[in-house]
Amino acid sequence: MSVYYDVKEYLEIREIAGGNDSMVDLARKHLAWLGWKMLDDSAWVRKIFLSCGEKNYVFSGDTVRADFHDIIRALADDSGLKAGTAIKLSMDYHYRWTGGDPQSAYDHLVISGYLEQANEEETKNIFYTMYNNADCGDGAGILSAYGERNGRVYKGVVQDEPISDFPDSGHWYAPREVVIYQPETLEGVDMVAVRDIVKQLETLSEDDNLTDTETEFSYCMNHFQARSVEDFQKFVCLASKLIELTDGECCVIPELVDWNDPYGRILKINVKQNGEYAITIASVE
Repeated sequence: MSVYYDVKEYLEIREIAGGNDSMVDLARKHLAWLGWKMLDDSAWVRKIFLSCGEKNYVFSGDTVRADFHDIIRALADDSGLKAGTAIKLSMDYHYRWTGGDPQSAYDHLVISGYLEQANEEETKNIFYTMYNNADCGDGAGILSAYGERNGRVYKGVVQDEPISDFPDSGHWYAPREVVIYQPETLEGVDMVAVRDIVKQLETLSEDDNLTDTETEFSYCMNHFQARSVEDFQKFVCLASKLIELTDGECCVIPELVDWNDPYGRILKINVKQNGEYAITIASVE
């Protein structure tokens, strides 16, 4: 069995001091795990960025090169890191997990698992976020955060909060289906209107699945992408009309992640039959 994960992590150590230095070693072992996954042809790095003191390091790709090893070495015990050093590490990658992975102890859950159990001294001056989405999961994934940021303390899954307006920035992408319509019969359904709505929905998505014959109709809107407030509003209007036309037989479950956000904020829309809707967002400010 294999599971594919998309992961975004952000780790900030504002100052190495006291008991929080163990986090540096944990981050180094986590990076080494990612390197092992690349050597196993099971990981693809979109971007890693490390700011360590006055030095910056950047890596992307799927092959362990010297520039990736430099990032790991920068966090080693003999690298010259001193008390008071500030570290920022961001990781954006995709990997395949298979049952029995020998190095899974340092996978994408290792830092959040540590912070769940760590004491106050071990987490002092540390802020960490992790977005992950498994291809076998539901919705757009999960965003977790630990530590203090802008006066707010986080420890665990970031909860959805209602908002009144669609966001006017971001690269919003739905990892899986947001509209599914697979009727058992076409009798009594205005298929001319349904086809027109589906045609318009397809302009907001990629790789949709559509079957349309005299006796069968099936539509899955697979990867809704919104580039503007107008895209969101268009989707809500069309989805609401489709719910009405199909007498609620159409399933509408839009959840999107913002790939431009450094932490991966998650937006959910509850579309209603009468054109009304409610929006929630899980985000770290």
